[in-house]
Amino acid sequence: MENERRFTADAAHELRTPVAAIRYSPAGTTVRVVTDSGAAGATLQVVDEGPGVAPHERARVLDRFYRVLGSEERGAGLGLSIVARITALHGASLDLGEGPGGRGLKATVGFPITAPA
Repeated sequence: MENERRFTADAAHELRTPVAAIRYSPAGTTVRVVTDSGAAGATLQVVDEGPGVAPHERARVLDRFYRVLGSEERGAGLGLSIVARITALHGASLDLGEGPGGRGLKATVGFPITAPA
């Protein structure tokens, strides 16, 4: 079963939401939030149309306080490091890749099904 929600960057900027995917996306673009579940587990995926993260920087953006050089948005470089930590605490996986057409960032969190104790 898959669920999808779309948010326009314009609406998000007007609401001054702190969600990084929306902050880094240009006005007039879309941020997709998709959830899915199946026999192997569940996934949460956020896909934006922002500047993306170069492949050689993807591991580094998970480090606390790391910021990609040339970033125009303000921040402390903590967002994705917090996501990585929470993901690890839940035994989940985190994958960062390119958005559709090589534009933006696609972050996928995979939660495995665990047997009840």
